[in-house]
Amino acid sequence: MFAGSGIVALIYVIIMLTLAVLWFFLPFAVFGMKPKLDAMLIEMRKANALLESIASQQAEWAQQQKLAQPREVVRSLDERRSDS
Repeated sequence: MFAGSGIVALIYVIIMLTLAVLWFFLPFAVFGMKPKLDAMLIEMRKANALLESIASQQAEWAQQQKLAQPREVVRSLDERRSDS
């Protein structure tokens, strides 16, 4: 009835075999990634700790600048008035 049904069946079998092979190797790929993900997690925690220390230093610096800022603003305003 269908002249090309043999070709369609062959393509279907090839696709199914390819999927079966990929499905077989999938667990190995997933479990092979776990050590790499663990290493990335350790590095990410180190980076977060470093960022946290930098942020606290920056907040401390900003606090010191806020304390010094009113004097600097008054000086700059006085200098602008004297220049005019």
